[in-house]
Amino acid sequence: MPITEPVTLQEAKRHCRIDHDTEDELITTYITAAREWAEGFLNVQLVPSDENSDPIEVKQTYKQAILLLVGHWYTNRENTTASNLKDIPLGVKDLLWLDRNVPV
Repeated sequence: MPITEPVTLQEAKRHCRIDHDTEDELITTYITAAREWAEGFLNVQLVPSDENSDPIEVKQTYKQAILLLVGHWYTNRENTTASNLKDIPLGVKDLLWLDRNVPV
């Protein structure tokens, strides 16, 4: 389990314009899931794996991608919209694509 996420609960709540505490646990799970998604896409670990590791400096583009995912998942609890029934474009991959470590 990571020690600290690259995006804080407060940052995610500001991004989503949330001013209550009733869904903090849900938002925290979105932060972790978004970070894990970004790590999977990048093939890079964004947080130290144990307490003895040095902190990893996370690029602002990675943080923005995580915030976009959190905001998307918070606003859209489903994968599609009723109006067009297709995935909602996020811009997340655009933020991460240049740094993606593609295994060969």
